[in-house]
Amino acid sequence: MNMESIVGWKGAVFGTTAAALLGYLVYFDYKRQTDPEFRKSIRRDRRRAIKLERERERKSNPIATITVQEAMALVAKDPPHATTSEGLHDYCLQNLSNGENYIKAGPEKYVDATVAFYKAISTYPNPSELIPVLQSVAPRPVMDLLLQMLKSPAPRGSAVRTAT
Repeated sequence: MNMESIVGWKGAVFGTTAAALLGYLVYFDYKRQTDPEFRKSIRRDRRRAIKLERERERKSNPIATITVQEAMALVAKDPPHATTSEGLHDYCLQNLSNGENYIKAGPEKYVDATVAFYKAISTYPNPSELIPVLQSVAPRPVMDLLLQMLKSPAPRGSAVRTAT
């Protein structure tokens, strides 16, 4: 085979492919402009894709599905048992450590991390010192829920002090 026949063969393949693609695009555009059912099906498919994407995002981010009241109920389940300042200090450090471990475990443990950080802040003598430290460690969804929890009243029956 000489060079001219190879170039001619490749040119023919490229030309045929380009013509088929252009024909498909013209057909699709014509169908889109003239057929109302086709337009409806395109809109329906687009809405379905958006809905599936939102559902997938919601499932991948469990912190977005929990309310502040539900998170506060989790706090109330395990109040601190210590009454001395040393015991509360140990409780605070333990919850800080737990929160960091939960964050390392991934997004599915962000709610547990938020609860642990709330317990730590609530028992810390000066919470305003601890919040900037947590902002550098915790991901944004955790901090957003944590700040919402700090603005809400402490759960009933809880020995946890509020940080506000």
